[in-house]
Order: sequence, then C-alpha cells, then structure tokens
Amino acid sequence: MYGSGVTEKVGKKIPIIFGLSNIAPNPVRDGATVSYITTRKGPVMLKVYDSTGRLVKTLIDRKITSAGGKTVYWDGRDSNHRPVTAGVYFFRIQAEDRTATKKIVVVR
Repeated sequence: MYGSGVTEKVGKKIPIIFGLSNIAPNPVRDGATVSYITTRKGPVMLKVYDSTGRLVKTLIDRKITSAGGKTVYWDGRDSNHRPVTAGVYFFRIQAEDRTATKKIVVVR
C-alpha cells in the first residue's frame, strides 16, 4: 500500500481563536446561522446592527458562557419581530474584553 505523503505531529494543538467564524448563508433572505468562538468562560454579547449603526436586535446577552464554539440562529427580524429591510447588517460580538464584527447582506 502506498503512503499518502502526509505526516501528522501527535500532540500539536490547534489554537482556539476568539471571534465570529461563520455566517451562512450570506447573502441571506430569511435567516442565518452565526458561529462564534470564545477562549474562556465569561460574559458574551452578540448584537445585530444596521448600516447606520442602529441596534437591530440582541441575539445573546449572557453574564456567564462557557468557552468554545457556539452557533445561534438569526431569523432576519428586529427586536419588534418585524422582518428587516434589504441592506447591509453587522454582527458584533463582545467577550473577553474584545470585540469582533462581521458583515451580512440581506436581500428580499
């Protein structure tokens, strides 16, 4: 049998990096999943803003959240449960005294 030519170092750990890792689909029509990673236990806030910086919806506001990867769903609605209009929106996570932002486009 032939080898693959790929070697793997045992014990080498891949570092966990804080931030928003994936938003899918993008662009979005009705809703999207948002994945994020935190490296330590603590408070987490994840909010959606429109292109003018106005808060559209708070998805997460927790005092204590365990470290690791998480995924949440945004239904494409604002805090009043109304569908948002087409345009550019931003997901912003605040945790570990850090902030990360990613853009999403909503099409209707």
